[in-house]
Amino acid sequence: FDTSPSMAYKQSNQTRLLAAQQFAKDHLGRLPSGSKVAVAASSESSTAAFSIDLKAAQSRIEAQEIKATGLPLNDRLRTVLLSQEDDRRRVTSEQGSIPEDKREDRFVREVYVFTDLAKSAWRDET
Repeated sequence: FDTSPSMAYKQSNQTRLLAAQQFAKDHLGRLPSGSKVAVAASSESSTAAFSIDLKAAQSRIEAQEIKATGLPLNDRLRTVLLSQEDDRRRVTSEQGSIPEDKREDRFVREVYVFTDLAKSAWRDET
């Protein structure tokens, strides 16, 4: 989630952040059971953990707030992708009895960036 100040702008009496949260919750409701979700915000520096607890993910979505400071979305996205790759390695390493070249990741992996695309949320040089 982009939680930069531009996400506080309103359209049709709804902030951009609130619209993004609603879109994310709607999508969360369509995920199959057993889906693993991590919710991260540009205002956080820690890595979000993947969990199959969709109610906890919904709570994290609802808890997102506008923050005056945060990481550029480029940096946050890079952290999320690395976390996703770490989780993929963990999942395949749990298949220790299967030869490494035959191991499979049973999860479809997707990353969603909820942003208003304001230039100020991104770092230009990357």
